[in-house]
Amino acid sequence: MNETLQKEPKAAKVSKKEKKKKEDEKTQEEKILKIVQSHIVREGIYEKLEDILQEKNQDLEELDYQTLMDFIEEHNKELFDIILDDISNMDKIEEITKQREGVISYEESPDLRSAVDINGLKKLNQKIEISVCIVNTRTKERQIHAYKQIEWRFVLTYNEPKINVEMGLFEDEDILAGYLELSLDLYPKIESRKQLTEREIQTQLTKEVEFKDIDTKEFYEFSKVWWNNFKKNYKGFENRIIKLYTQNELGMYIPSHSYVCCLRNINGIDSPEQAARFVSLIPYKFKEKELGVKKEIWMKFSNILNQRGGDYHDHATLLCSLLLGFNLDAYVVCGSNSKGQFQWVLVKQKEIKKDKQLIYYYNPMNGKKYLQSEMGDDEKQIFQKVGCVFNNKQFYANIQNYDYAVACDFQFQKKDKWHAFDEAQLAKIRPYNTNLVINQPTINQQRNRGSLWNKIR
Repeated sequence: MNETLQKEPKAAKVSKKEKKKKEDEKTQEEKILKIVQSHIVREGIYEKLEDILQEKNQDLEELDYQTLMDFIEEHNKELFDIILDDISNMDKIEEITKQREGVISYEESPDLRSAVDINGLKKLNQKIEISVCIVNTRTKERQIHAYKQIEWRFVLTYNEPKINVEMGLFEDEDILAGYLELSLDLYPKIESRKQLTEREIQTQLTKEVEFKDIDTKEFYEFSKVWWNNFKKNYKGFENRIIKLYTQNELGMYIPSHSYVCCLRNINGIDSPEQAARFVSLIPYKFKEKELGVKKEIWMKFSNILNQRGGDYHDHATLLCSLLLGFNLDAYVVCGSNSKGQFQWVLVKQKEIKKDKQLIYYYNPMNGKKYLQSEMGDDEKQIFQKVGCVFNNKQFYANIQNYDYAVACDFQFQKKDKWHAFDEAQLAKIRPYNTNLVINQPTINQQRNRGSLWNKIR
């Protein structure tokens, strides 16, 4: 009798653990299922699931994890691998997301506070950007007056450092616009025993400059050879619009592909359609002509948003970067339309049922998407000729005799149609754009997204 009484509490304790374990497993399964569903919505392949949904008389939210993953593995192996990678890093992503949204603080998370990688921060080569804007109170027109990129890593050496910054005029940094005094601090705080010396920081910066100079010089030398070969082998094509280098806000000429990057998980942009809509809402602003020549300045994404506007190329590089974040095979097209030079976005997709490649043109100015094979007379005026295409990893010059966008062949592996730039050389150049920061919404977006999706559908 005594033995029975002693065992009963133990059995109850085990049962409680099992119940908790099952609840945790169910929560984990729900999280995984949400990851898969979000990828399906963002990739725009929901329509391809309609047959399965009709057969089972279910909604997307009702399909089990295995059915969804089997479908994705069969039709999009690359997306399947990305989802598996997201699932394996699920806990890490969730903690980072909570930190960004302010759900937890560093003070509440000792692991985050103690996990400051001081040497990793020392190698984080991303400058702080400061823009000073002038706003016309009557028209609400915004114009960037001064712009500066500053080095922040000296904050790793001592607490609350003050930095005096000479602000140069936007697009003409050599002319002084004024001074700013900045006080910088780092959160979470670094323990004094872990702080670096100024000499360590300066050594790191010197190394970066040396490596950058070497890579930039090698890229430039390779570019000259590549361009000379292009002019020599494809006579008559040198007048096509091929932009290997473009001028930035600081007056520097840098490789065009460095303006494009892969932008993932941007707040409020959950699908390619939303990305196109977002970019189309940015007003068109062009630079005034100087001595009869239009001034062409390519800008960082932050400055496009700061001045509430950009030129054709600014819209195109931003849209291409957002579409790359949805795992689309996207490229910026440098070409022309009926009014002159124009840039738009090209997306290559495979039609699953017919095993055929589809070519879509996105007009970044209105957010509309056009199928190349179904372009009418109006679309032919928007997209006329193709000079070159590129993204963050590839660059191709068009060497087809027929360069009209309506019939251009975009099979880049064909050497008789495209003059490719070496990808290893492109990889040497550090991206000029690396991120896009959009403020958090004032409503609980996650809570409303599911019900809103059902209403829209």
